[in-house]
Amino acid sequence: MKRLVLSLALAAFPLSVLADIPRYNYQLLGSFYAAGDLNNNGVALVQANAGANEPDDGRVALMVGAGQTINLGSLGGRYAYARELNDSNMAVGQSALAGNASAHAFVYANGAMRDLGTLGGTNSDAVGINSSGMVAGTSDIAGGGTRAFFYTEDGGMRDIGTLGGASSEAYDVSETGEILGRAQTASGAWHTFLYKDGVMTDIQSTLGHDEIVYGFGPNGEIFGRSTYELDDIPYHGAVLQRAHWPSDNYPGGIDDMANGYMIGTYGGVRAPAILATHDGTYDVDDLVPGDWWYFYASGVNDHGQILAYGGGTDEYGNGAGGVMLLSPVPEPAAYGMLGLGLGIVALARRRKAAAAISRSA
Repeated sequence: MKRLVLSLALAAFPLSVLADIPRYNYQLLGSFYAAGDLNNNGVALVQANAGANEPDDGRVALMVGAGQTINLGSLGGRYAYARELNDSNMAVGQSALAGNASAHAFVYANGAMRDLGTLGGTNSDAVGINSSGMVAGTSDIAGGGTRAFFYTEDGGMRDIGTLGGASSEAYDVSETGEILGRAQTASGAWHTFLYKDGVMTDIQSTLGHDEIVYGFGPNGEIFGRSTYELDDIPYHGAVLQRAHWPSDNYPGGIDDMANGYMIGTYGGVRAPAILATHDGTYDVDDLVPGDWWYFYASGVNDHGQILAYGGGTDEYGNGAGGVMLLSPVPEPAAYGMLGLGLGIVALARRRKAAAAISRSA
């Protein structure tokens, strides 16, 4: 999850903090130890311990939605971590191989986990996937160092190079196929880059000061963090705005963006999760009934649903905690279709298993 100190969005996102607090209901998905990504089907990625003797029993990545929980499995090793999910319920991340001495990037689709391999080194990791199935990640290379890559089913894994130095790393991939990351220059300094159409462009000087960017919004917005006042940062005519700046509190940071919604945290210890919309900026704790404390929010979708991790007591005084899905009230009619895709994934898994039984019969 991308915890940020001071947030910036490289797009207009006017906010106020005076609107009425919206109402949400909540669904406890389970006592998983970490929340991950959330797609527009209402399907969530979460992380869970594989057994009581963690970490010896390992950790598993799960896809949860529409009353179903699917274990993504592994590439033969003890753990798998899922990073991002698209609206086709394709997930990417990293899994240990047999023996647990190395780990590879994976794509999970249609009930199966695919090993993406490496660029000649030992380990790789996939961090982002867009709606067309293009994947971005980082791989070790032979002889040392790392390289940012993109992967497509037709073209495989492609090294996108550096800014003249030894290594590069990818942060995210946009819906239009741009890749955001950082790379070393010839001097060894790390600079932020934007990769598009085969060209890696150094955008560090464009950002100015000490900005670090981490991801793309749904329409190509770039979000990240800065330790400087945003009023002092030039961006060649682009509009810079404080995404979260409520009074009497610390600056906030963006963990995820959707159309019309941003979620993140305030600074400080036990920092509350926050939601920002065009109407205002709110503590997530205040959106739901009961006495809850949401330690972080990791995902938000275009319907305004929020994936968060928290604990506390419900409106009846019962204690609970874990990963929760928060949904706006009243719920849009579109919610009736949420999670349908996960049912299709489960059906694909059952058909695959049935075919295997038929072949072995």
